[in-house]
Amino acid sequence: MIWFLLASIFIVPISGAFSSNPWVMQSDVLYLFMAMFTIMKISSLNEHYRWLVLKALVALVILQGILVVLQYFNLDPLFNSLKNPELDVPFGFSGSPNQSGVFFSVTMPLVAGMFPLALPLSLFALLLAKTTSAWVGAMAGIALMSPKRTRKYMFMLIVVASILFFARFESISEGALNERNLLYRNTFRAAITGVLPIKSGDKVQMVKWNPIFGAGLGSFKRLSPYNQNFYLTGAHRYLKTHCDTLQVFFEMGYAGLAILCMFLCNMLYRFIRSKKTKLLMIVSSCLVVQFISSFGIFTVHTATSGFLLIIMLGLFLAETKRKKSCH
Repeated sequence: MIWFLLASIFIVPISGAFSSNPWVMQSDVLYLFMAMFTIMKISSLNEHYRWLVLKALVALVILQGILVVLQYFNLDPLFNSLKNPELDVPFGFSGSPNQSGVFFSVTMPLVAGMFPLALPLSLFALLLAKTTSAWVGAMAGIALMSPKRTRKYMFMLIVVASILFFARFESISEGALNERNLLYRNTFRAAITGVLPIKSGDKVQMVKWNPIFGAGLGSFKRLSPYNQNFYLTGAHRYLKTHCDTLQVFFEMGYAGLAILCMFLCNMLYRFIRSKKTKLLMIVSSCLVVQFISSFGIFTVHTATSGFLLIIMLGLFLAETKRKKSCH
C-alpha cells in the first residue's frame, strides 16, 4: 500500500506544474509528507499499542459526546456561539456540524465494537450534527460491526434512528441540494476537459490545464469560487467540493483518480487476504464509513477527519502486514 502513497506524492509536483499558485501546492505537499510519515509510524506499532490507540479514541468519543450534551442544554462553560455568545453550539471540539458529524460517524464502528454502551451518546451527537452522508456512513458502520446474534436488533435500531433523523433532524434544503448539484456538475466538467471559466467582477477568463494531471493540488479553493460566481448568488462560496473523490479528480486529474482507485483496490485485496481480527474489522469498518461520508463532506482536508483517516490507515496497514490467511 505504501507504493500507492508514494505514487500520489510523485503525481503532486507534476500536477502542480500546471498550477499558477505553487505556494498552495507546496504547502499541501508538506501536509501529504507529514501524513504519510505519521501513517508509517502508526503502522510500526505493536498490537498492544494499536489497541491503546483505539481505546484512547473511544475515550475521546465519550469526552466529546458528553461535551455535546452539555452544549445541547447550553451548559458548556468554555465554548459559545460566535453569532450569539449566550448560546452554545452542540459540535463538541470539532467547530462545525460537518466535522462533528464525520467524527461521530467514523468512530461509530469503534464504539460499537469496543464500548457499545456509548452508542446512544454517539448517535445523539450525530443526530445533532444533521449531516446526511455521515449518517448513512454511520448506519453502514453499525451494520458491519453488528454480531450475528444481535444483528436484527441493530437493524431495528438503524431503521428507527434513520426515520427520526430524516423526519426531525435532517436539514438539507432544496436550495442547498441545487447548489451542490451545480457545484458537482461544473467541477466534473472542468476535471474532464481541463477548462474552467472564472469570473472576478466584470472580468471573465478561461483557465486551462492538462486534464491527465489535473489543475494542481490545492487549486480547487483557489479557482472554483470564481467559477461559482456564474451560478451561485449571495456571498457564500464553496472552498471544498464536499466530495473528496471529485476533488482528487479536479486537482490531480485522470492520473490521480487512477492512483486512488488502485489504492482502494489494493486495500480491498489486503483485507481479503488478511486474518479477520477484531482490530482489523473495527478499523476497516471505520474506513468504509469515512469513504461513504466523503461523498457529502470533505473528510481529508481538515484536522478532525484528516487525523482519523491517518490513524485508521496506519492501523489498517499494521494489521494487514503479515496476518495472511492460510487458505
